[in-house]
Amino acid sequence: MLTDTMAPTKSKTSIENWALLTAIYITQFMPMSFFFVALVAILRQQGTPLEQLSLIYIIGLFKVFNFLWAPLVDRFNFGRLGHYRGWMLLMQISTVIALYELSQLDIANDLELIFILCMLIGLFAATQDIAADALVYRLVPKEDRGLGNSIQIVGGMVGNLFGAGAILMLYPTIGWEGCVFLLMAAMSISIILLLRFKEPKFVFEHPTIPESMKRLGSFWKRPKGGHWFAILLLYPLGVSLAWGIITPMLVDANWGLDNIGFVVNVIGSSIGILAALSAGWLIKHHGRKNTIRASVLFQLPGILLLTLIALGHTDTLTVSLIIASFFLTYTPVSAVLYTLMMDHSSNENPATDVALQFSVYSAIGFAAAGVGTALAGQIGYLSVFILAAFAVLIAALATFTYPFKENKNV
Repeated sequence: MLTDTMAPTKSKTSIENWALLTAIYITQFMPMSFFFVALVAILRQQGTPLEQLSLIYIIGLFKVFNFLWAPLVDRFNFGRLGHYRGWMLLMQISTVIALYELSQLDIANDLELIFILCMLIGLFAATQDIAADALVYRLVPKEDRGLGNSIQIVGGMVGNLFGAGAILMLYPTIGWEGCVFLLMAAMSISIILLLRFKEPKFVFEHPTIPESMKRLGSFWKRPKGGHWFAILLLYPLGVSLAWGIITPMLVDANWGLDNIGFVVNVIGSSIGILAALSAGWLIKHHGRKNTIRASVLFQLPGILLLTLIALGHTDTLTVSLIIASFFLTYTPVSAVLYTLMMDHSSNENPATDVALQFSVYSAIGFAAAGVGTALAGQIGYLSVFILAAFAVLIAALATFTYPFKENKNV
């Protein structure tokens, strides 16, 4: 049984802890953004077929299945290094080492080795995500979870802005090795902050691995568990179908990598940051139910506007406005969904419970991005955007029929 006196805590989260959590999420998303956006753009420019590019999203499988080793993160600590702090330090340092090896490879001739190292970095990022989410659960009081999960989205947007935007813009100038070295330098910032962070001593009886694994089987059996599963399954479908094809579509429209990096990953991510922070405020002042229902409806026009690009409206101003609207409409739902995932989690197994829910969300997201990219090669970009819009409508129906509860765990 849990005897943790700090989960969830009722004290205010310090500015230092907010800064640490922000840095962790930024550096966690940064390499993935580089692989999923910048690497896709670079390879597409070299003539790699869309069907082959879709294989890059296999890296996301580690996020999908990280619930399988999440019980290890709940169970084992690193002594004086701390419980979740120890896990994150190990993953961050391992990522920097793998990035260095990646920088020594040639993107034209060593694609298979690059892919293997990308997979390894994906494993490190997925494991760090388990520990980071559990740390947020224990450090951030329930009333501030909306802000805490908005910061997770902000971290993703900043990671995307730097890892996919700024680096993609610099690629023609500094090349592959220079880009990867920039990633390594950025990763070092969160390592320094982690070394300075003193993790509170969480007092609880660690669940055994069999107990945690049993939790995986019983989690969805709770009341309305099937309906919540359906929401996590449906929400990322439409957004990911659309997101996966934006970059290759712009490459096919003869956009330069620097322009793609600036519009999609600088302008888009900047708007996404503002939208995510706004979602945190909305969650706190208007509740989870109202925020997610309003946000999911906003997604539909964001995706439908993307069809204009597929129809040939590819001037810079039009594309910039459309990309901005897409980021404005999809990030708020992510923030409130992450908040609800923590609400559905237990004090005994926070890492396992959050990872299990996020695995469903990620599975569909990465699969849809890969399938959407492959489908675009067969039926065209416009048809994929239309499918994405229908998927959003189905997700909205599931959301509006779910009995959300406020101010207590569900």
